[in-house]
Amino acid sequence: MVFAGSAIQGFDCKDIEEIIRKAKAKEMFVVVDTYGEFLSAALQAGIDFLKIKRKEFIAKFDSNNKQSFRSTQGFVKIFKKEKIKEVAITFDKEGAFFYKSGLSWCGKI
Repeated sequence: MVFAGSAIQGFDCKDIEEIIRKAKAKEMFVVVDTYGEFLSAALQAGIDFLKIKRKEFIAKFDSNNKQSFRSTQGFVKIFKKEKIKEVAITFDKEGAFFYKSGLSWCGKI
């Protein structure tokens, strides 16, 4: 199941969590590409893959973790702490960073 962007009017964080929990109960692979409160709700429910922009990732996790995001290790520490299994972080035109099961890859376009 893929949840991307903002939720439609009338949806709230509890709805997002419930949908993801139901998908996980049916053993669906859950992919999320969102930010803000909806990202928090999705992480709370448990996701399999996160796609996020670098600035959104830092906005979500920097104030809580005081990590340095100059190297990939700053990102990896957060993935482990937040139990994010697979992630793709995009750096606009600069490239992307991928992480899965302890392995990471950073590439430039």
